Amino acid sequence: MFGFFEKKAVDNNEFNKMVIAALGETVTNLRRIPTENEFYSSFNHLLESKKGNISPAQFNSIKLCALSLQMGFGDEVLPLIKQLNIEAPQGIHISYEKIFEQLCMRAILVSEDSLEFMKKFQ
Repeated sequence: MFGFFEKKAVDNNEFNKMVIAALGETVTNLRRIPTENEFYSSFNHLLESKKGNISPAQFNSIKLCALSLQMGFGDEVLPLIKQLNIEAPQGIHISYEKIFEQLCMRAILVSEDSLEFMKKFQ
């Protein structure tokens, strides 16, 4: 597990896309909200395909996302994920943006604007 942190982490924007893609993939394949291990496995598969690594903060975001899914957030986002699977092949990003907003509201993901703002105070 700690091997993830040895190399440079994927950038924030790519990480955000991978979390939503892993979420969509697991829900589509399982037809239900994934467990923490199922979600993590899906994300790890995407990470390996990108030959990337994640930072400790990104790892915590994945854990928080999996926990949030099991604690009720999954019921809210499930219809959006189903719609995302219909929209994505058509190049429509409405559901993606709604899922992204929900994840940001729960502090699971951080938008690029927020990240730039926080960097000013480091």
